[in-house]
Amino acid sequence: MATQKNVILVGVGPGVLRPSSHIATGGEGSVYRLGGMAAKIFTDPSKMLQDDMVGKVGALSQIKHPWIVAPQGIVTDSRHTPIGYYMPYVVGQALPRYFTNDFRAQVGFTDTDSSHLAEGMRQIVQVAHDNMSVIVDGNENAWLIHKRTHPEPRIVDVD
Repeated sequence: MATQKNVILVGVGPGVLRPSSHIATGGEGSVYRLGGMAAKIFTDPSKMLQDDMVGKVGALSQIKHPWIVAPQGIVTDSRHTPIGYYMPYVVGQALPRYFTNDFRAQVGFTDTDSSHLAEGMRQIVQVAHDNMSVIVDGNENAWLIHKRTHPEPRIVDVD
C-alpha cells in the first residue's frame, strides 16, 4: 500500500492504515496494526460477502480465550463497505522460528517447553471445538509463540 487509507473499525471508530502500520501480507490480504488492534484487510473485498465473513466474525467474536486471537468486529472503508476484520494485536514469535536449533538455543527453548507448547496448542483446538468451530488453516504461519515461564501459543489466522 503506497498511500494511507481511512477505515472504520465498526464498534470502535475510525482508523488510518498507513504503510508504517503494515505488518504482513499473505494470500488473502494484508494485516495492519492500529494501536491495540490488528486489522486484516482482504485483497479482494468481495470475499467478505462470498465467505459470509460478517456472520463468521460475529460468531467468532464470542470465543473468549487468552490464546485465541479471534476477530472482534468488521473493518469497513469510508463508504461503509466491509473490507476486513479487526482483532487484538498480540506479540510473539512465529512458530517456524522454534523449528531451528539456533533459535531454540538463543531463547533457551527446551524439550519441556516443546511439550508445554504442544499441550497449549491442543487446548486451543479443544476450545475451538467446544465453541462449535474448527481451525481450518492451522498451519505453522497461523501461530505466534509468547514466551513467559512456559511458552504460550496464540492462534491468529482464525477466519
